[in-house]
Amino acid sequence: MNKLLDKLLLWACVVLLVSPAISVFLWMLSLAFKNEVDNLAYPPVFIPKPPTFNNFRVVFASGPFFSYLWNSIVVSGLATLVALAVGVPAGYGIARMKARKLMMTILIARMTPAISFLIPLFTLFQAIGLTGTLTAVVENRTLEGTPATHACCEVAAYTSYLIQASKHEFRTVARAA
Repeated sequence: MNKLLDKLLLWACVVLLVSPAISVFLWMLSLAFKNEVDNLAYPPVFIPKPPTFNNFRVVFASGPFFSYLWNSIVVSGLATLVALAVGVPAGYGIARMKARKLMMTILIARMTPAISFLIPLFTLFQAIGLTGTLTAVVENRTLEGTPATHACCEVAAYTSYLIQASKHEFRTVARAA
């Protein structure tokens, strides 16, 4: 009986915590299938009658949607690859050298707000002619977050997390004899 009560309490907490995110997602989905009159109706209409695909037609016809999609795929893919290429070896090195001070520096640097690097990065990108290019966006996505030793003294927030995660994993791997 006690286990059942624990499970019910757990699921009640999960539903309570997840329901705001799900409700926002469902509202966005509802807006996608409504016409403009239903979008502005008061009281709000949650389920559109009849649903329309006109909003999707407008999105695909009005601009280069697939070009934007491709740019997003390239930026996220390259940022992830660069973060992996930097973060995993750094995590391995920190784990093997037991560099606690360096790890602490990375943890403290993660607390720096990413917005504080906006002007220095813009100045750097402008000086080397990268403004308005995908390279600048990939660099920004990769370098967002924590100071270290890469362009404008930064390494990615992704990378700092990767360093932490991989450091703990590499500690569990036995050394070669």
